[in-house]
Amino acid sequence: MPQAMVAAGAGISLLPQLMLHPLRAGVVAKPVTEHTPLRRISAARRAARYRPAAADKFLALVAHAAREHAATSRG
Repeated sequence: MPQAMVAAGAGISLLPQLMLHPLRAGVVAKPVTEHTPLRRISAARRAARYRPAAADKFLALVAHAAREHAATSRG
């Protein structure tokens, strides 16, 4: 939807890279290179008495990747 609005001439939009593929005809994507905005994400899961070990491992990997990213992007 944001790309459609841009293509229609309704303005500009800040989009995460995942929303740029495929890029609509008539839309140009320019990366934000200075003062890159941060985006907070959350992991959602169903509340249940049982959670598979794979889910715990996945959440641990996501947390580790987030810590590594934060440590390398502080400049």
